[in-house]
Amino acid sequence: MTRDPVDRFISLYQYTYLGKEYQLQESYRKVHEIGSIKGSVKWIFDTWGRNIFVDGQKDLVREIENGCAQFKLEEFRNDFNATVAKLLKFLKVPEQNLKTVSRKLQQFDLNNANLLNRNQNVHATFNKLSKQVKHEIRNAVIEDYEISNFLKAQGKQLGYSYSN
Repeated sequence: MTRDPVDRFISLYQYTYLGKEYQLQESYRKVHEIGSIKGSVKWIFDTWGRNIFVDGQKDLVREIENGCAQFKLEEFRNDFNATVAKLLKFLKVPEQNLKTVSRKLQQFDLNNANLLNRNQNVHATFNKLSKQVKHEIRNAVIEDYEISNFLKAQGKQLGYSYSN
């Protein structure tokens, strides 16, 4: 599964900003010590974010080039049922099992998750920050020429398109 690298980096920043995962505790402290979103976005990218994305991109591109099917997270978000159907077809799930498997997978559709489930899911950060903070994070990433160009170049390699 792929995800737009711009959104992936923003999500990585949000995990770090929220400090919910043990391995990010040191970075959580540093992000809040820096104080500004713009400065801490740059710090994460420069100290370890870029390396994670370089390594991850190599793996994704290699797998796609080797014939692995690419399913974009955005496809699941935009039309979960149609994307699950496409995935099950790719996996050659027998016709008689499609309804049962599809029904079981509904629990992973965050569009249908209730607020309590979203709040308990450490990986669903979209509802844990104010709109203003999310807007500041997105702007800090997009407005930083180096970060934005790096992430968009990776995205284009994975079939994503950008207006500018």
